[in-house]
Amino acid sequence: MTNGYAIRPETVRQAAKELTAAGDRLAQEWQSLVGTVEGMGAPWGNDDIGMLIGESYLAIQETANESFTGAADDLRAFGEKLTLVADNHEKAEQEMVGNINSISAALNG
Repeated sequence: MTNGYAIRPETVRQAAKELTAAGDRLAQEWQSLVGTVEGMGAPWGNDDIGMLIGESYLAIQETANESFTGAADDLRAFGEKLTLVADNHEKAEQEMVGNINSISAALNG
């Protein structure tokens, strides 16, 4: 095919699996980090400065949690959508081949 593109459903499905796996890995690594930090208790202490550091850290962690979990969810969703793209492309191609074969059979009689 010239000036066009080719879609290989098996390649798209592999990319989908890799995106989903990346989302899973990101979620696991983030939870591991959160677990490690929570396991430390409150290493910033209970004095005035420590309390300020703790409040700042917790606010940052909350924002980071939203970002990392959102990114992990998005990667998984992109993987699911890519799988659908591959399936739909393959189905459309099979239908077109069937239609062309039917037309060819009708013309050749």
